[in-house]
This record gives sequence, C-alpha cells and structure tokens, in this order.
Amino acid sequence: MERRKAASSCWRGEPSTSSAVMPVIPLPLMLLAAFMMATCATGDDDLPNLALRQAVYASSVYLWDNTYLYPGYAVDGVTEYPSPLDASTLSLFHSNYSDPTPWISVDLGAVALVKRVVIINRCDCCPERLQNAELRIGNVSITRGINAAGGGDTIAGNPLVWRQDADVGMCASKIIAFDTPKVGRWVTLQNKYPLLQVSEIQVFGYYAASAVCANVLPGTGYGTEASTITTLTMQSSRDCCSACSVNSDCRYWVFRQSDYTCTLKRDEGAGPGFFMDAKTVAGGVRPVALLGTRGSAPWYYNSFVDPSAQWIWSRGGASQSIPGAPTNPATTFSYVYTAASVMTAYIYVAADDYVWIYINGLQTGTSRLTRGWSGTRIPPVSVTLQKGPNLIQVRVQNSADRTTAGVIMSLQDSSGRVLARSNASWVWSERAISIAVLLIVRATIIREAPRICSTYKF
Repeated sequence: MERRKAASSCWRGEPSTSSAVMPVIPLPLMLLAAFMMATCATGDDDLPNLALRQAVYASSVYLWDNTYLYPGYAVDGVTEYPSPLDASTLSLFHSNYSDPTPWISVDLGAVALVKRVVIINRCDCCPERLQNAELRIGNVSITRGINAAGGGDTIAGNPLVWRQDADVGMCASKIIAFDTPKVGRWVTLQNKYPLLQVSEIQVFGYYAASAVCANVLPGTGYGTEASTITTLTMQSSRDCCSACSVNSDCRYWVFRQSDYTCTLKRDEGAGPGFFMDAKTVAGGVRPVALLGTRGSAPWYYNSFVDPSAQWIWSRGGASQSIPGAPTNPATTFSYVYTAASVMTAYIYVAADDYVWIYINGLQTGTSRLTRGWSGTRIPPVSVTLQKGPNLIQVRVQNSADRTTAGVIMSLQDSSGRVLARSNASWVWSERAISIAVLLIVRATIIREAPRICSTYKF
C-alpha cells in the first residue's frame, strides 16, 4: 500500500522533498514521461547507483597514519567500517585540515537523470563536521584537485540542488530525493566547514537516452532467453534503447526490424554477451568510460601508434588505483566495423593487463596478449575483415583484482589509415565471449551481411 501511495503522489507532482534553489534544464516530454512511468511503478526502489566505482576528484586529501584517505573510498561501495579507524578496514574520504571549503566531485561518465543522492557520514567519529554542505548537479566538469587530469571549472557553474539544514548522525545516511530528476554528469558535494569527511556518496538514477543510444552494434544479438526481461513493439532501435534506459533492470537490448520486436535484457543468466546475428541489432545503456588518450596516467604510453585513441573501461574509476577499491572484473568491449570488401587490417593494442582479440567470433593472434604499454610492445595483429559488418571484440583482464584497468586499440589498414579506435562508440559487457554460439551464426552473418546495413533504422 505504501508503494502505491508513493507512485500516485509522484504523478500528482507534489512539492519536492529537496531544498532545490535553482531550476534544471527541462527534459524532452516523452523521455520524462517514460522515466516517471518506470520510477513511479517501482516506487523508486531499484535504481542503479551510477556513482559506484566512477572517477572521483577532491580539493584535497588527508594523510592519516601513513594512509591517504582518498576520494575513491567514497564511491567504493563500502557504506560502513569498524570503529576505531584502522588502515586495514577503513573506507573514508577525508579532506586536508588546511582546506577551508573542501569538496568532492563524482563524474558519472555521461549525462544522467538523477532521482536520489545518498550521503553517508563518517562512521567512527566527528559527525558534526558535516556542516552547511551543498550539493550541485550539472554538466560543468569539476576536476581541479586530487586525481585531476587538468582542467576543470568552478563549482558554482553547476546548479545548487540541496543545502544542508540539519545535522547528520555518525554513519547515518542523508537521503536527498528529487520528484523531478536532476540532469547532469557531475555530482559535487562541498562543505562550508574546514573538513569534509564522508563514508560514501551514492547517486541513483538512469543515464539519459541521448547519452547511451547513439552506439549500436548492427548484425548482433545479446545473451539468451534467460536474460530476457520483457519483449515490446518499437518502431526503431533507438526507441528500443530508450525503453531499456528507463527500465531499472535493463542493461542491454536487442531489436529485430522485421517484426519491430524489442527485447530488453538484464545482465544476468547464462549465455554469451554480444554475438553475431544478421537479423537483429543490439546495444547497451551503460556508457564506456574514457580514461584519457595514450599518454594519460597511469600508463603514460606516449609512443602508442594512434594519438587519438582513448584508454577505455566500464567505469571511470578504473584509472585510479586505491587500496581496498572494488574489483575490475574481466570485461569485453565490442564494436562493429563495416568493410566495403574483404580486406586485411591490423590491430594495435595495449591493455592493463591481458587482452584477447576476436573478429566475427574467432580468436586472432596469440591466446593471450600481455600489456604492451609497459615493457615490450605488442606487435600489430593481422586480421581479415569480411565484406559488410564485422564484430570486433577485445576481452581484457587484470592480473590482480584490485588494480587499475584499461585498454587502448586502433584498427588500421595496410596504409596506416585508421578504420576504428577505442573511444566512446564501444559497448561493454562483463559476459564472456561464447565461441560455440558465435560459430553457429557466423555462416549466416557472412551470407546475409550485404543487406544488414540497409535494413535497420538506427
């Protein structure tokens, strides 16, 4: 009964529960309506935490007992820790004592629709230090400070959406809910007191469809029936992606043009990730994180052949090595390149730490390629591309669970012309590549490849 009441009040547009002081940019009516239908129907209980393991920046950091209390601890998924403070179990961000107006800023990786922010206060002492705090959400990048790659802008450039008006207890959660979603990529908390200490910052919402639906994989499918949430009728692949982006369980989608079938998929169940299927087009709704070009920290691979290629991963925080951070599991990155004719191409790649390359479901090169950015460079891998769509996949795995992770690649023809490179156009999945399934559909995709690109509406 309580959930039903919450849903109905959402539709009536009752006064906001936040202390917002500035308006946000209006959303397109259709997207907003779809978002409200999804969140009101579920009581807003199942929204994903978009801040988890993302890139995070701070104005300063405190060194305690030879341990830096990094901002990454505020997005590591650990919401409490034992008292008294111990270096082996802590999960706390702490600014420096000399910082008069400290702040911490989370990069969500893409423009998002934020419905709720949760701030969890320090768990071992001193809850009163969270005073007159302010929360801002917007699209101005805030990166000056610890873990900054340069650049950044003033905090006031993003709208103020909440101001603290009451104390928050020790290890207590301050829930800041918005009846109307706040739109932005950057979530910044600033304390108007000389110290900022938080155990965790959680940001619940969805990525805007405009930020994730531009990347599609024509001629591919995803998962099996076990991962299906529901099947809908949609007019285009973009509509299908939009439907997935506002479904709390949906992570991937598959669209079949022949009968306008849209299948929403969860990231669960047995079966493969993306595989070739001439009858469908597929994609995901979680953006790839861009970790910087070839010379970016922590890799500094300035001699990589393609200066415009980006280090990428599933989460922005993968470039920051923080003790106790969550694992970076083996991840597959997929992209479809359409060749005008059968051709030989070359893949230049480096990874942190191991990488396997697959073209149209078949593994190429050696069984495992190692790093390339540190020590011996990986020689270019020769691959054969079929006429029409070619599914290019790189699967990357860390040598240790809790260290930095990333991959950079460039696909080039024999003259050195870049055909594809690692950037925001790729789609990621933590599913393994299923060779058995891929081999079954490979003959079909080769036979029907010429009609794929002219068939689908993207």
